[in-house]
Amino acid sequence: MPASLSRSSLGPVADSVNSETFWYCVTQTTWPDAIDILTIILEISGLLLNILAAILLLRVTEGNKVSIVLLRTIFFNNIIDVVIKLLGDVTPSRVEFSIVEINYAICMIWDSRFLYWLFNKFSIEAFVFFAVDRALTLDGSQSLRFVPVESRLTLYQSCIYIYGLLITVPQFFSVNLEEGGCSCAPTTVNIPFLAAIYAHVFIRFALLVVLNGVIVLYCAARVIHWVKQTPVKHQVDELNFLYFKNPSEAELKRLEALHSWRTPSMSILPLGICFIITFGFDAGYQFLSGTGLTTYVIGGAVQRMGTFMLLVFTNFLPLMLMFVLPVLRFWVEDTFEALESRFDLSNPLQLQMTLTPQCGIGLPSCLVINLGSVQHLGVAQVASALPIFPVSSSHYHCSQKAGKNAEHRRHPNPSSDSIDKASEMLEGDILETRNRLEVPPSMNLEIFLLR
Repeated sequence: MPASLSRSSLGPVADSVNSETFWYCVTQTTWPDAIDILTIILEISGLLLNILAAILLLRVTEGNKVSIVLLRTIFFNNIIDVVIKLLGDVTPSRVEFSIVEINYAICMIWDSRFLYWLFNKFSIEAFVFFAVDRALTLDGSQSLRFVPVESRLTLYQSCIYIYGLLITVPQFFSVNLEEGGCSCAPTTVNIPFLAAIYAHVFIRFALLVVLNGVIVLYCAARVIHWVKQTPVKHQVDELNFLYFKNPSEAELKRLEALHSWRTPSMSILPLGICFIITFGFDAGYQFLSGTGLTTYVIGGAVQRMGTFMLLVFTNFLPLMLMFVLPVLRFWVEDTFEALESRFDLSNPLQLQMTLTPQCGIGLPSCLVINLGSVQHLGVAQVASALPIFPVSSSHYHCSQKAGKNAEHRRHPNPSSDSIDKASEMLEGDILETRNRLEVPPSMNLEIFLLR
């Protein structure tokens, strides 16, 4: 990629109190390239996925409080992290202000990539503590039973934010303040500062990749051990029992728990592997640069590929959890089924409200429904959703009049016994349908089921 170096000559440094840095910056002359385009795509998709997951998690109020709070922490920090990365990619070059202090503040917080890493670290540590809590809970740790939920949450959240802040602060040393300006990286740095930066690179790699990776994989191993040792009928994974507020009996029955190797806590293993690969790429690049094997080029192709890898994990995490958590998975399935039934042009599934002179303006008296393949919803839900149970007859008619029981009449030559099943379901649902559509008692409500 053509680039102009912002680093000056790398010759010997005469001043004994200064030393050359192991990083420098480049300015792209061709933007965007393939890496930039893919990165922006992942930033947008990651933003949408994490917003969706966060909104759904806000609706989840029933279940393990610790897991709910930690998952929300992951998604909300992911949202902020992706917004910062997206703004950094689509906004023009930084603006210089006449007030030197403002330029210093922008340089220290933004140009140093302090914000770039801060919320990313918060999200990582929230995921690590989520894995730890799942392993301790499934293992039946005795010490965990004596620690109140509020105390555990306080401990987890304190560690997440204090640790994340401390490990990100050394980013301030990576910029050079010059009379109110800000260079991406100085050619030379005072040796004590440079020593702190070297220490940060090595410690960051050891803590972020090695230690966190070992912890997450060990937690995954404990979950695997629990799955192997616990009979399926005795497996109680609390992630199976997360629900939206006031779940109905039907919803509780439908949200069937997953067991054995499909239990939701097993997601720690693929997430942990993805975490080590994606975060290890950038942290490993910095580590190798610190050892002198290469040079860390901020804005270069390898560094931007590291950002791309970080975004892979940001996208993979909400996708995985929406697949393994029953409460999120069934919401996604229901949403796709509803969308498919509404926009499937190859299937004449439609809902029409036909008004007759007897019903008055704006009041529905007749519903004509062309049935498709979508299943599981009853006629009582026609007012808010299109899909209903399939009827394979050529024509079926049901009507209800004020003060009379529902009358069901079959047209000649029904093609299967599903008519009887449909008739039974309609008889119980017709009154609820009338109430939902707010049809006056004096008005006929006719439902025609046509294939």
